[in-house]
Amino acid sequence: MKQALVQYSGKLPDVPERFAHLDRSQFAVHECQTPVALFPEVSEGKMYYWADVPRSAPRSVRYSPC
Repeated sequence: MKQALVQYSGKLPDVPERFAHLDRSQFAVHECQTPVALFPEVSEGKMYYWADVPRSAPRSVRYSPC
């Protein structure tokens, strides 16, 4: 299942150009080993999150129970 999610992530669209001018470091998820940035957006009263991970970044999924 985890590997399927990683493979599926490769099919997702790129982050929209409207986020290109933003400072990626302000949206970084520092807890992740892979460089991830989450861009929040409100549209028509709904909250959306766009995730940006460089295509060259290693992709692995790990589960750590709390």
